[in-house]
Amino acid sequence: MEKREVRVTNIKVTSLAMFEGVLAAIVGFIVAVAAWLGLTFNYVAATDSLLRGLLWGLAPGLLAVIVDTVIYFAIGWLIGAVHGLLFNAATSWMGGIVVEREEERYREAAPAPRMQSSRRAEPTFGETIRRRDVDE
Repeated sequence: MEKREVRVTNIKVTSLAMFEGVLAAIVGFIVAVAAWLGLTFNYVAATDSLLRGLLWGLAPGLLAVIVDTVIYFAIGWLIGAVHGLLFNAATSWMGGIVVEREEERYREAAPAPRMQSSRRAEPTFGETIRRRDVDE
């Protein structure tokens, strides 16, 4: 394996923002589902009927899971955009960040299989196959 150094001087701000937005959305989804289950258990315990408790516990929680996930994504995206801008400003001021990278060389153990002809044995509807030795 060969090691190489790469200097990173700039990143695409929207890529980092999207990464942090998706990461925050995953966290928001997990938090919202946990809160939803807790709310459902509280409603079930507070009512005299299991079905009524499930209805009042599950109905508002589904909307909250969707809304919370979207809100967490939006906030994460904004934070990621700020991080990207700050990263670009810092790396332009200090000349970049050096990252080590390893390149792996794969040896070919066996020769690659040969591709067979793409010609079909029989024609499909409305298609004819011309033979070279007859047509020429």
